[in-house]
Amino acid sequence: MKSNQKFFAALTGTNDLMKRAETFLMASCTLTLVAVIFIEVVCRYVLFISTAWAEELSRYLFIWLTYIGSAYAIDEGGHIEIDVCKQVLEKLQNKKFREKALSALEVAALLTTCAFLIVFGKIFWAYMMKIWTTTQTSPTMRIPMGYVYLPVFIGTVMGIYHCLYHLYRHARKIPAAR
Repeated sequence: MKSNQKFFAALTGTNDLMKRAETFLMASCTLTLVAVIFIEVVCRYVLFISTAWAEELSRYLFIWLTYIGSAYAIDEGGHIEIDVCKQVLEKLQNKKFREKALSALEVAALLTTCAFLIVFGKIFWAYMMKIWTTTQTSPTMRIPMGYVYLPVFIGTVMGIYHCLYHLYRHARKIPAAR
């Protein structure tokens, strides 16, 4: 039993570390995005010049923010959900059956999300390997395109980890610390 507790503590520590890294990356991207957009607005409306690099950098920062934020939202349970089944199950009179059905629904949601992310990650990994073998760079800033697409794969891997963590937590009947 003690080894299970140590294993779960290690999983929780890794999950918490990933959430801190995700939070740092999202905050960094947001602050940089605000600064870049501010520079673009000043250049365009005060200096009457347009900066192509600012538009491109803001687009790439937004991509990073979206995919890292998506993994964070998986851990927080913050994604939009269709909860028709959950609403129907919550109205059941038999409390024991209702709890089991809601638990099964949560597991099914985590499993399907995890399966989707694994399939998507495998397909995207093959695509990333093709991108890294080319010398293609972004038009204005000359950033290798592999770095532009990297957050998609990173967010997918982080999302898979969060799903597996919550599946393990659920299987061991450990309440969520949300």
